[in-house]
Amino acid sequence: MNKVLLVGNLVRDPETYQTNSGIKYTRFTVAVNRTFGEDQADFIPIVAWRQTAEFIEKYLSKGSKVSVEGRFSSSTYKNAQDETVTRYEVTADRVNSLESRAQRENRMNHTESSYKAPEKTIQPTNTTHNSSVQKDEIAQTQDVPLDVPWELDL
Repeated sequence: MNKVLLVGNLVRDPETYQTNSGIKYTRFTVAVNRTFGEDQADFIPIVAWRQTAEFIEKYLSKGSKVSVEGRFSSSTYKNAQDETVTRYEVTADRVNSLESRAQRENRMNHTESSYKAPEKTIQPTNTTHNSSVQKDEIAQTQDVPLDVPWELDL
């Protein structure tokens, strides 16, 4: 069984995209505190699709406390140096906000910026692999390699 349950806080504002066929997806990273050791956290990359992505886009931002249920996934691709790279992430099936509206508003009032990145439509590129999105537009965050050949089989 492949089941992941995480509780943590969003590291930055989620980034929402749309495939050429109009399907929304959101990428975000959750900081999950470790239960052992000194104040350490793991930073888990997550992708959510469709209605879950719309919920995240509408209600969550940097610092939001969330629970994420999903499945662990990995993919491999060849980078520009023709090296095989493996990427790991959680594909979210369910994301819940763990803060009240008042808590969210209070947190938003204390942050420097509540700027939400505009939604982006990804255009296909001509590559040697089955990429259906432009990798440079997706790879906007530090935790995403710039040469990921995304395959969106929906």
